[in-house]
Amino acid sequence: PTKVGAAPSPGPRYHEAQFDDMGLRPRGSNQWALAPSRTASGRAMLLINPHQSFVGVQRYAEIHLDSREGLRFSGLTVFGFLLPYMGHNEALGWAYTDNYADHSDLYAVAPETATTWTDSIRVRRDDGTLETRLLRHWKTRHGPIVGIHDDGRPLAVRMARYVDGGWYDQWDAMIRARSMAEWREAMGMLRVAYMNVMYADRDGNIGYVYGSAVPRRAPGVDPRGILDGADPATEWRGFHALAELPQVWNPDTGWLLNANSTPLTATDGLDWSRDDFPAYIIGPETDNARAVSSRRILRSLDDVTLDDFAARVWDSRLSLADDDVIPALLEEWAATSFPADDPDAARLADAIDRLARWDRVAHVESVETTWFTLMVERRGARRSAGDGSSWVAALADALALLRAEWGTDDVAWGRLNRHQRPLPGQAAGPPGLDPDRPSLPVGGANGGFGSVFSYYSRPVDGPAGPRIGLAGNSFVKVVEFGPTPRALSVLNYGQSGDPASPHFFDQAEIYARRGFKPAWWGRAEVEREAVRSYGVGLP
Repeated sequence: PTKVGAAPSPGPRYHEAQFDDMGLRPRGSNQWALAPSRTASGRAMLLINPHQSFVGVQRYAEIHLDSREGLRFSGLTVFGFLLPYMGHNEALGWAYTDNYADHSDLYAVAPETATTWTDSIRVRRDDGTLETRLLRHWKTRHGPIVGIHDDGRPLAVRMARYVDGGWYDQWDAMIRARSMAEWREAMGMLRVAYMNVMYADRDGNIGYVYGSAVPRRAPGVDPRGILDGADPATEWRGFHALAELPQVWNPDTGWLLNANSTPLTATDGLDWSRDDFPAYIIGPETDNARAVSSRRILRSLDDVTLDDFAARVWDSRLSLADDDVIPALLEEWAATSFPADDPDAARLADAIDRLARWDRVAHVESVETTWFTLMVERRGARRSAGDGSSWVAALADALALLRAEWGTDDVAWGRLNRHQRPLPGQAAGPPGLDPDRPSLPVGGANGGFGSVFSYYSRPVDGPAGPRIGLAGNSFVKVVEFGPTPRALSVLNYGQSGDPASPHFFDQAEIYARRGFKPAWWGRAEVEREAVRSYGVGLP
């Protein structure tokens, strides 16, 4: 009774789901935690591995905060943020991945309830002169007007924490926490509107929270459609408390994971299900291929060192090939017949045989990774063009494209998949690989295929030509929590955004070979390794 109209899809959310041709979300992040029962040192370990665009304002900077008055924190931030927002202090740490609880509602409102005002902006014309333009804005008690309903009523959107804020207050409290109890109290502020949160500390605790500022709705209100702004039943009733959100603490398995996946697969043997929560608390996330790969790895870990743990976070086995694509290809091939005089039939048969025997691991020498990636992409292109969904036809397309581009279809993945940093002003990527600047082969692959080492690249010289990485593993850090934390980290390019700096691309070689640098914690070692120190009025 509280829904208006027949809107088939949800209203605006914090994250619009962007899908590729296989219906796979093209970006994501990974977070793991290991309990002392799984490690050789008897200490908890944490993986911090956000995935983001490699360029633009979203790219990460690694920071080591030391107030010289007892406040120390090592982690990352993005441009414009006042604080680091994931990482660790000497006692505890956390990682984030995006989640998709229902944080916002769309309301159809009466026009007379809207407040309107005008504002002005100055726009520079082509001739260099400035023009003042007046813009009219509308808002209601539910939020800004963003559209018009089919029945003519304005549509207003209300989004959790976008007006009252408080994100930095919560991060400040989390940074200052020195125990699980203090950290959970900070988390309980729920000022950060969304995020899966993975936790570990020096006392050996690990935990996972499906952290969200989720509005409490009245029973019977379905927030997925357009709500009637005049109906009091549709009004929010505060927010669900931290204790009401999905979470796991110190599981018997000794491990936890999230890869933008459902909280229902955070570990094995959970004692709760989706039915234990209101339908809008847990979003549409699935047990995706990265989660499948992560679970395979974590289940196998026992008596591991930090170096062992660090090596496993670069895993690039493509679980989607194991569970879906290769079986479908083989089944279709078994039912396919080619004319005896078809010149491409033998070549196609050989490729399918090699894919059947392939270890499903992406690396720079792997020809099969090239075939698999292009086959998936060509199938998507065929489906978009209405040419069917045949895996065999898509593989034939991929092989033909490789022969046209390279003169052979035996092209190793590292020849295509290249790591080169665009220069400032090339945020969308250059028109092709710049032969005058470094580019490195990278063995990571599309995270939607199940590669924990997620590397999303785009062809820049034709569909089977070289491609440049644009997003994926942007920052990788592993932490072992002992009396003094030990950590390893790497950025995808380097710390500086200045092409003239030696630190513009200096971590890229480490990244491409799946390595790490030390992430120093003690002030003495930080100062010993510093390339340059500067400041005003500092001792």
